[in-house]
Amino acid sequence: EAELLSLLAECHCRAGQPEKAIDLAREAVALAQRRNHRFAECHALIVDSLALNLLDDKGEYSEAGMALLNRCERLMAETGAECFRALADYARSAWEQGSAVAAIPWPSDELSDASD
Repeated sequence: EAELLSLLAECHCRAGQPEKAIDLAREAVALAQRRNHRFAECHALIVDSLALNLLDDKGEYSEAGMALLNRCERLMAETGAECFRALADYARSAWEQGSAVAAIPWPSDELSDASD
C-alpha cells in the first residue's frame, strides 16, 4: 500500500499537482515507517522533495527539500535501494541548481528519449 501511495504521489507531482503529491507522499512515508517498508519510504521522500520543489518559487522550501533527500540517502545506504539513485540525484540537482523540476526532464523521460 505504501508503494502504491508513493507511485500515486509521483503521478500527481509529474502532473503538476504538488499539493496532492505532498499529501500522498507524506501518507506513504508514515505508512512505510509503521510497516518498516524502507523501499517505499525512499521513494516517497524523493517525491515529497520534488513536489516541494514545484512549490518553491521563493526559495523557502529548499532546506526542507534537501533534508528529505538526506533522509532518503541514509535509507538507500542502509538498504541498498539504488534503484532510486537517478530520481534522488535528479531532485538534488534541481535543488542545487535552483531550478523547478518542471523545467528539466525527469530521468525516465531522458531514458525514453534515448531509445527513440
